[in-house]
Amino acid sequence: MSKKQKTVRPPANSFDRTDYLAAVPLFFICFITFLMFLMDITMPQMASYQYETYPSLFRGANILICICGILYFAINVFSKKLTLPSGLTLVGFVFFVVFLALMFASTFVNGFGEKALHGVSFRNIGVFHLLAFFLIYFGATYCLRSEFLKETGLRFFAVTADLIAVSVLFDRYISEIAAFQEKKDISAIFFNGNHYGYFLVMAILLGSAMFLYAASHFTCGLGLVTLLLNLLILAMNGSLGCMLAVFIGLLLTLLVTWRAYREALRRNLILLSVVLIPVAVYGVVTGMLASLIQDITGVVSTGDESAGHNRWLLWQITMEHIASRPFLGYGCEGLSETLMDLTGRANPHNEILAYAAQFGVPAAVAYVIGFGCVLADFVIRKRNSWTAAAGFLAASGYFLSSLFGVTMFYTLPFFFIFMGLAAGAVQIANDTIKERKLAR
Repeated sequence: MSKKQKTVRPPANSFDRTDYLAAVPLFFICFITFLMFLMDITMPQMASYQYETYPSLFRGANILICICGILYFAINVFSKKLTLPSGLTLVGFVFFVVFLALMFASTFVNGFGEKALHGVSFRNIGVFHLLAFFLIYFGATYCLRSEFLKETGLRFFAVTADLIAVSVLFDRYISEIAAFQEKKDISAIFFNGNHYGYFLVMAILLGSAMFLYAASHFTCGLGLVTLLLNLLILAMNGSLGCMLAVFIGLLLTLLVTWRAYREALRRNLILLSVVLIPVAVYGVVTGMLASLIQDITGVVSTGDESAGHNRWLLWQITMEHIASRPFLGYGCEGLSETLMDLTGRANPHNEILAYAAQFGVPAAVAYVIGFGCVLADFVIRKRNSWTAAAGFLAASGYFLSSLFGVTMFYTLPFFFIFMGLAAGAVQIANDTIKERKLAR
């Protein structure tokens, strides 16, 4: 041979059988949500047993997901298929490792008690859950390369969210669903309305990404339905923090569209025109914004501690305790009983403050920087995958809503999965560039 042949690797988005293992977190968390929905609408006794059944279903799914994730990484490490991320995503990974190291240091100092291992029974988030969320839910999803599996999983999430939203309308206007009763707000299969709000934020922003960026007409139509239907339910739900997260998230869609999807500008105009319809019908935004302005005015002028449904009081007390143990905190859920005694709530309703209180300020800072690096990498580099845009928007929406919310076993996993989708597309783009250079 006169010329040396060049070896070209398979395309970065080529299908690999181990992708089925990497897709397990996305599909099984969606499946557990869908299964709980089916149980709630078909079994009246779920009104009483829901608070035990849902966590037990999640624990079983979590074990299976961890087994599949460990198997996935073992196979790919042995076959030398895994590669390190690059750019800001690599920086984000490093800070997440720092967060996990500080989490275990805090747990070692404060003790591996029941709360450290399993969290409180209501939220079911312990240190090993968080370890699985970072390493398996985020890590395996990041490595998932099959666009077909990503798209199928996201459609499954959208359909599940839509069915839950339809069941809310059915319960409200046609016939009561027993499992939805005895709750003071619109909660559907979730334990309270705020928790459902976090889920709705992700569904709405996923729907906007599907509508704006998906090439398939079916997926585009499903996205529009998901966007409008879940926005309607959020307007009925009335969670101010979640509504603010949605509007900021929709502004992010403008940024993403301008940065990488300029051909979708026409759809963006349609999006901005139609998303306000459900809100205008119920007229809740004006009232909620007025309430927000009133709360801010009260805090600034009189120091009103009841602002934001007593969140300001929660945040003040939490920050006072953080100041007394700034480096390694009080351990997982270590401040829950103190907050309950002082405020009647066991969590500061701000995930960043919660991490600072549990694992220390450096851990919380590492978490924020890690998230910021992963998401900034998506914004900086242009992408041609709508699943990446969906992951970026849904993860951003959850992060914004988490500033007013609590970590829950049935919503937090989606955040790490969506973040993995956004970060994984960055790696695929990088690999594709390298492969093109090798092929020349």
